[in-house]
Amino acid sequence: MPEEKNNQGRPADENKKSGKTKNPSFFKKLADAFLGKLGEFKGEFKKIVWPSRETLLKETLTVIVICVIFGVYIALLDGGLSFALSAFSGFAQNFGG
Repeated sequence: MPEEKNNQGRPADENKKSGKTKNPSFFKKLADAFLGKLGEFKGEFKKIVWPSRETLLKETLTVIVICVIFGVYIALLDGGLSFALSAFSGFAQNFGG
C-alpha cells in the first residue's frame, strides 16, 4: 500500500506529529485586533455622562457671549490703533517736510 503524502512531499502523519498548526493570516489578526478595540470603545462610550439639555444650553450661551465680547474688544483695539497710527502718520507728513 503506497504511503499518503502531503503537499510538501512528507508523509501525512509527519505534520500531525510535529504539532505544526497554520498561523492565522495578517488580515485575520488585524480584524481581531480592530474588533477587540471596537468592543473596548463601546464599553467606554457607555461610561460617558452626558450633560443635561439645560446645562448644555447654558454653557453654549456662555461660550458665545465670551466670543462676542472678545471680538468686540479686538475690533475696538484694532480700530483705535489704526486711528492712532493714521493720525500719527498724518502729523508726521504735515511737519516732516
